[in-house]
Amino acid sequence: MFTVLPFGLSSAPYIFTKLFRSLVKHWRSKGIHSVVYLDEGLDVERSEALSSTNSNIIKSDPASAGFLANMDKCLWDPVQVIMWLGIVWDGVQGVVSITEPRLKKCLVHIDKVLSDPNVSARDLASLVGKITSMSAVLGNLSSIMTKHCQMSVAAAQGWDTPSPLDRYCIVEFEFWKDSLRRFNSRDLFSCNPPFISV
Repeated sequence: MFTVLPFGLSSAPYIFTKLFRSLVKHWRSKGIHSVVYLDEGLDVERSEALSSTNSNIIKSDPASAGFLANMDKCLWDPVQVIMWLGIVWDGVQGVVSITEPRLKKCLVHIDKVLSDPNVSARDLASLVGKITSMSAVLGNLSSIMTKHCQMSVAAAQGWDTPSPLDRYCIVEFEFWKDSLRRFNSRDLFSCNPPFISV
């Protein structure tokens, strides 16, 4: 057993995810609807009783595998509204939305870039990452309406060299400045049937 990571912190998220994958597979085989992202986990169930039962299983299994849970950070009692990964999951109203601080931070970054369109590829990638990380709420729109900015990052000559944004990137950021709050809600339970054309 290691007390330090042999290759430093850079591989820690990958290793942790790999170690937890077998636990998540085990839970899902038992019908537990769990999701784990690094050290953050979530279980979604249809009833409070089932959620409580699954919570006890999820609480004991990592301990059996040698992991220690941060009890101050964990929420083991079933709730219907929770903030997880900067997103509010509201089971009462059946919607997901981005938290206000996260929304404000993104809008401030957009204003900064639009006020001085000489931006480095690093800063541009950071802003595109902020928008695409909201895809749980924004859906495919987060990828579609950052596509040109993603291409600009890929085509940049240097990571830290400022260069002027082209018109298409500016159009994408103006779209997000005007639309981010408007698209800040998504229905959890509606499922669009696939469109099939023959």
